[in-house]
Amino acid sequence: MLTRILIPAAAALAVGFIPHGVPPIPPAETLYVIGIDRDQYGDTQAAAGFYERALVLAPDSADLHLSLGLALSKLGRDDESRVHLERAVALHPTADVAWQGLALYWLRHNDWDRARNAFEQSVGADRCNQRVRASFAMALIDQGYLNEARRQLDEARRIYPRPDARVTEAERRLDALMPRR
Repeated sequence: MLTRILIPAAAALAVGFIPHGVPPIPPAETLYVIGIDRDQYGDTQAAAGFYERALVLAPDSADLHLSLGLALSKLGRDDESRVHLERAVALHPTADVAWQGLALYWLRHNDWDRARNAFEQSVGADRCNQRVRASFAMALIDQGYLNEARRQLDEARRIYPRPDARVTEAERRLDALMPRR
């Protein structure tokens, strides 16, 4: 809904037309919203370009660093992605999605200790966050850490016996690779 309003407004700004009484949208925010729009339509390369341009205007935006880090990760530019995800968590230490991105980065680079630390940071005070535990378990399964994946899923079940669909899917995948005893 917000993009339906902001994208036309951004286009109006681009051609220099601002309707009377409508406050102008800050340029960094405009570029950020256009980047989100591009990312939602699957054009991650274009989205990354908009995020990079927005970061020039707002270098201390945790949201921009997070979005650019995630986009770069999708594009396979892991080292650049890590820099922006680390900057996002430095600016906003409770940004669980940035911590999750870092956890996945460290898992892909076989640094289990850093991956676990980033995961613990992503869960933070919300130990009951099944979505985070299930996503992390799926990544653990993909990387071959089956026992740790089982531990995360068992903990998710212990905390909240009625799991969401992600927990159920992760358990199904794990059971196919490593049946319960």
